[in-house]
Amino acid sequence: MAILTGYPELEITVEVDGQRAQEYDAPADEVEARAKEIDFHSITHVPIQESGSPFTIKYIESMPGKPFVFKLDSTKFSIPSHDGQKHKAEYQCFLDGIPTGYYSLPGGTKTTRDSSLSGNNESGWKLHRFQFSTLELVEGAAETQGDRTKQFGTLSVKLWHAIDSGRTSVLKPLDDPVSVQSVSETALKGKSVDSKVHFNSELISGPKKVHRFEHVDPDQRPFAIFEFRYRTMEGLMSEGIVPRPVKNEDDQLIDLEEAHQISQEPLTDIKPDPKNTRGIKPDPEIKRGIKREPVDSTHIPVCYKLRRLEDGKVEIDLTDD
Repeated sequence: MAILTGYPELEITVEVDGQRAQEYDAPADEVEARAKEIDFHSITHVPIQESGSPFTIKYIESMPGKPFVFKLDSTKFSIPSHDGQKHKAEYQCFLDGIPTGYYSLPGGTKTTRDSSLSGNNESGWKLHRFQFSTLELVEGAAETQGDRTKQFGTLSVKLWHAIDSGRTSVLKPLDDPVSVQSVSETALKGKSVDSKVHFNSELISGPKKVHRFEHVDPDQRPFAIFEFRYRTMEGLMSEGIVPRPVKNEDDQLIDLEEAHQISQEPLTDIKPDPKNTRGIKPDPEIKRGIKREPVDSTHIPVCYKLRRLEDGKVEIDLTDD
């Protein structure tokens, strides 16, 4: 699970098709460099751990066609209420750079986020469930996404220090999320992004009003960010995040399917490499022939008689007399 060294009590994971995604560490120097680029808010009553960071990056495997959800655990984390107001964490999920709505994360709770909302109180509301899909790569495609391409293949959860105002308000109209359609390999700048987020949409009766939260920081800076970079397993191996598991006899990389086929081949098909037999000593018994067992002195020899027949053949008589 992704844990911040600065706030180790906060935990966020991603589940794909009902299973917790295996997490792979990003290069430490890259995580440190990215953290320095972000201006974080410092929570006065929850000091960050010494030498800890409010930022983390994990790689996970995407599975096109499968749903995914965020699991947020703040059972051990809380922002103490003071000055007569209820202090809480507020979070927002970003999918390929697409922002979803703000949600409350009270201390001592667990919550799940698997969808976003769009629409308005007049024309109706839609629920958009999160799912992975295959990203179409096009050579020489026109660049229309701008800086958003930097966020392709990335899920992030940002957290803010907020105050529960105790008031409600009419939910403002929200636009439908727009998925990535295609992207040129040039725009990805060497990253092996091969998946995207797809939204499965359905009509719902949306909420008329929502609770209002106010950011404590006037600049609305997040106090923590979890970033998950998703790729298929082939993409993870292409970026060197996951090592390829098998090499052939020429020390060349082979894919997993070929490795599986090799593992099923009978051992009789495997021939020794003549280059590797120089240091092997021959078995002395093979070289000299099989040793004969020494004659047992107690063994009684078989007696027999030879009698030559008229046609020149020899007859062997094994009788005792």
